[in-house]
Amino acid sequence: MEENWGMIGHQKIVQFLDKSIKVNRLAHAYLFYGQGSLGKTTLAEKFAETLLKTPEAVVTDLYKVGPLEGKKNIAIEQVREWRLKLQMKSLHQGYKVGIIYEAEKLNLESANALLKTIEEPTPQTVIILITSAWDKILPTIISRSQLIRFSPVINQEIINCLSVREFPAAEIEKMVNFVGGYPGKIIAYLESPELFTEFQKLNKEVIKIFNSNLAERFLTIDKFLSSAKEFNKKVILTYEFLKHFRIIFRDMLLKNYNLPNLLQNKSLKIEKNYSVNELLTIGLKMEEAENQLKSNVQPRLILENLMLHI
Repeated sequence: MEENWGMIGHQKIVQFLDKSIKVNRLAHAYLFYGQGSLGKTTLAEKFAETLLKTPEAVVTDLYKVGPLEGKKNIAIEQVREWRLKLQMKSLHQGYKVGIIYEAEKLNLESANALLKTIEEPTPQTVIILITSAWDKILPTIISRSQLIRFSPVINQEIINCLSVREFPAAEIEKMVNFVGGYPGKIIAYLESPELFTEFQKLNKEVIKIFNSNLAERFLTIDKFLSSAKEFNKKVILTYEFLKHFRIIFRDMLLKNYNLPNLLQNKSLKIEKNYSVNELLTIGLKMEEAENQLKSNVQPRLILENLMLHI
């Protein structure tokens, strides 16, 4: 196995999991949580590979489940099928591992089906839940899982790890300085520069909203949504907008609390000084907008309502 399991950062997590395997002291369920693009999925799969030991066992004894393409939730039928597979004996007389991607998308029925699996474990079975929104996970699942928190990786560590790969040093430094400690995102942008261009474009639009008056904000939303004609495409655009909005909002909170090292947008410039109460109101309206989007409310109404509270 590669040093640090080939991971960028997260040495303490790797050491903890590696030791747990060696001393055979494993939890039945782990919850990997933290923001997106930190390496949770990569480390979950490395953990599974290390536990299962051989490529053959990875093929036969690793079971994965997540939201199907175009679906908002992980359906109960998916969890039931996944659970049945985990209940079977290992073909290699070892462990079985079940990974749940985007575990926050378990609905109440599928979450309860998972809870039953955690409460009534089969021998030598390890479940790994991965989420970027652990507040949406059923509390009873959280209480029965070993929590593994992922934090942003130190910038210099990302630069050191990526410098041995075939990426231009100047590009690595530019991405790291702009995005911060999110190795997954940085690698994706290095491999597909057009994604970074799109990221920058939408990022600027969201920042512009915080530096505009109400009329200008409404015009920005109108222009943004006019690029999509169909309802489903408007929903996708709105989802992307809210994702960027959340990133900027988080950075504004961190800046307010004087924590610049944790900023994802290192060059963030917002002209207005928002109070903590104002930011909390915006945060609540952002959550409301995300929930409305899941309930099929018109995207324009969602975003215009959000604009009223900035």
